[in-house]
Amino acid sequence: EHTSKTKQGDGDHDDHKKFVLCITEEGFGKRVKTSDFRTGKRASTGVIAAKFRKRPASSTRESKMSCFTIVHEEDEFLAITSKGIVSRQKVSQIGVKSRSATGALIQKVDDPDYIASVSVVPKIAPETLHDGGS
Repeated sequence: EHTSKTKQGDGDHDDHKKFVLCITEEGFGKRVKTSDFRTGKRASTGVIAAKFRKRPASSTRESKMSCFTIVHEEDEFLAITSKGIVSRQKVSQIGVKSRSATGALIQKVDDPDYIASVSVVPKIAPETLHDGGS
């Protein structure tokens, strides 16, 4: 009889396709494998998910995360700045980095503008699309 056991934190067989999308308000982003995060108990100490770049002395804003969500390789997302600039990007175009990495510039934003919102674009099944003529 063959039984397979998975270690705690390994998750299901689909975990290799899941990533944590991390995007800062300054426009830096990266993907981190979900397996890079350990499973913890309640009230346990968390882990560092991203390193922030040093902000210029002239800036009054504090560095913050704008997005921290689970995504799949084939997903797309919208990044929206506080001034209303919207960009649509594929998750697969964002580099996979370690938890301690800063990430790469994915959306140029000039002070005082910042990434205000990030949303994963929902997938629409082909059978739900209509040709508009009915």
